[in-house]
Amino acid sequence: MSTMKFTYTFLFSFLLFVANAQITETEVQLQSVYLKGTQASIMGEHEEAEELFKAVLAKDPTNGMAAFELARALERQDKNDEAIKFAKRAVQTDASNKWFKLFLADLYQKTDKNGAGANVFQQLVAAHPRNEEYYLKQAFFLVRDGRSDEAIKIYEALEAKIGVNEELTRRKHTLYIGQGNNEAAANELKKLISAFPKSKNYRHLLADFYIQSNEKGKAQKVFKEILKIDPDDATAKLAMAGEIKKSGNDSQYLNSLRPIFENKDVAMDIKIKELIPMIQRVATHGDQTLADEALELCDILDSVHPNQAKVHSIKGDLFFYSNRKKEARASYEKTLKLDDRVYLVWEQLLYSQKDLGDFKAMIKTSEDAMDVFPNQGSIYYLNGYAYGAKGDHIDALSSLQQAAMMSSRNLPLTLDVKSRMGWTYTQLKKYDKALAQLEVAVQKSNNSHPEALENLGDLYFLQGKTKDAVDLWKKALKVLGTSPSLEKKIAEKALN
Repeated sequence: MSTMKFTYTFLFSFLLFVANAQITETEVQLQSVYLKGTQASIMGEHEEAEELFKAVLAKDPTNGMAAFELARALERQDKNDEAIKFAKRAVQTDASNKWFKLFLADLYQKTDKNGAGANVFQQLVAAHPRNEEYYLKQAFFLVRDGRSDEAIKIYEALEAKIGVNEELTRRKHTLYIGQGNNEAAANELKKLISAFPKSKNYRHLLADFYIQSNEKGKAQKVFKEILKIDPDDATAKLAMAGEIKKSGNDSQYLNSLRPIFENKDVAMDIKIKELIPMIQRVATHGDQTLADEALELCDILDSVHPNQAKVHSIKGDLFFYSNRKKEARASYEKTLKLDDRVYLVWEQLLYSQKDLGDFKAMIKTSEDAMDVFPNQGSIYYLNGYAYGAKGDHIDALSSLQQAAMMSSRNLPLTLDVKSRMGWTYTQLKKYDKALAQLEVAVQKSNNSHPEALENLGDLYFLQGKTKDAVDLWKKALKVLGTSPSLEKKIAEKALN
């Protein structure tokens, strides 16, 4: 029952009383003032209502309804401390009125007087022991007051009345975690499992909790129990496959995933999640064998979940990082046909085209990408790179300058842009401008940007500074580790 409904009910009863009882003229006047106050409240004229209810209380200090309505008028004006004062007076005049207490508790919550709020609900629980909401609100205030132990006792008292249920267990579980009592937190989930032994969902909650608590052995035991209930449970199967993963046998692990990947009922994103670490390993080590085994799973994914952009994007990454740029390019192109909204796919396609030396395609792809992502500096850099590679240095500079404006907060991209601008100015025989760009790139990279080092070496060589040029090329080679073209350049030019 809302406070407004309560007010109307009271007014109706009050008017019946007025009609049937013999009252004094003073009382009639007081009742008139009270009714004007309620009308002002209903009309939203809270300041006027405040004055009228104060006038009633000045004549009748024990009028609980006037105190209550005054508290409401004050609260609506954000005069919360004063509202609490009169809400408490209302409760004192009629301790059995739950609406007075509920409003007082609302005020305590609004003003962060959590201990006082808990006390109000303690009284309400005592008066209405069957009302579950009052237990929950008492515990709520206790938690806010930093008294989680007492809150847990309230939840347990309610649980004794209504039995084990998910909501109470979740609340206690969370409080135990906050206290650092993982054993008690786990026991709460075990209670749910005991109460609902045929449900695997609560076992999943327990297993996840064990994983988060770094108790993976206990989690594995729970997953085994889940598989007894449901042998096809994908999450449990993946968890058990993780034991093979620990052994370091990637091939065996990927093979163990095949039945899961073939299962149409297992969500695609769950399967993809298992491939991500494999992509990262291929990216780090360039392991083509591992890439091929992961690609077999991607083919299964494509069969079970056809025409999904994510699948072709992953295939592209596996091809790209295992140095199969033609295949990578084809996969990225297929991805963009299905969904062109992922920026990194555009970028990877451009780098595939760059590595393949297809600069004409790079120009078209980068200009198409600009329509979708007009604020990505990397696209303008790659567009400029492609124009320069085709000998159109003026258009190259235009795109590179645009990239420079967009990349001021991205140091790696800034270094790439400056290095390529230096190269472009060198091609245009504007050596001073080339030197300015390349020296900044080398300095800001702390001699760790191989392209900037090589380009600056090329510029020095053109200016007749052969020794300085060779020194820079050697630094670039040291960063790269291996580069046949650089090794050849050093060997040939060092003789000049």
